[in-house]
Amino acid sequence: MGLMDNIRKQIGSQFIEILEWLDDSGDTLVYRFPVYNQEIKMGAKLVVRENQGALFVNEGKAADLFTPGTYELTT
Repeated sequence: MGLMDNIRKQIGSQFIEILEWLDDSGDTLVYRFPVYNQEIKMGAKLVVRENQGALFVNEGKAADLFTPGTYELTT
């Protein structure tokens, strides 16, 4: 691992990640949230708005479905 990769990892681990989708158009049926290195940090916050649902997929299979609310992701 290079010096810059180590610095990015250390800086990135200092902030709480917030996953939230704001759609002003109302036309989006499905959206894949981009996540750095395909990883969601332990302790990240998930915000699901009214009229939204969040489906987590792991290895091609549905893992968790979240209804409107705020969640702290622990696994």
